[in-house]
Amino acid sequence: TITGASKLRIHWGVEAFPEGADWNKGVNREPIMLIMFFGTEKISSGSMFVPASPYFIGAFLGKTDTIGKTYVGRTFKQGGRYVCLANPKLGETVVNEYDFATAFKTFFKKDSVPDISALSFEIDTTGTATGKSKAFIKKIEFLR
Repeated sequence: TITGASKLRIHWGVEAFPEGADWNKGVNREPIMLIMFFGTEKISSGSMFVPASPYFIGAFLGKTDTIGKTYVGRTFKQGGRYVCLANPKLGETVVNEYDFATAFKTFFKKDSVPDISALSFEIDTTGTATGKSKAFIKKIEFLR
């Protein structure tokens, strides 16, 4: 559990993008994503095949995705949101600061933000032209 944090600072980059990944075109794939889960309340995924999960925000890097845009996935329409933090050049290390506390309150219409209860990393290239990506994370910080 990470308590008292309100912002994420992450140093990361991409060495190979999955060709065809584009959240703006409905190809919800990315070379790397950090998913922050909040609290322990389980929110339905909206699918009987996908288990319920705590609220979450997935921050990702994309090649052509709109930076700062809030995306809603195919499942977890009530409890999950995704946001592209940068469109880095290949091999470039980018440093992003993201105010997830304000985003959480806005996305889920809540007055307070539960503690971060879990972190997950995702690399999803399913259905892309190459099915491959290469990315890195150098440092993750949670700030007050």
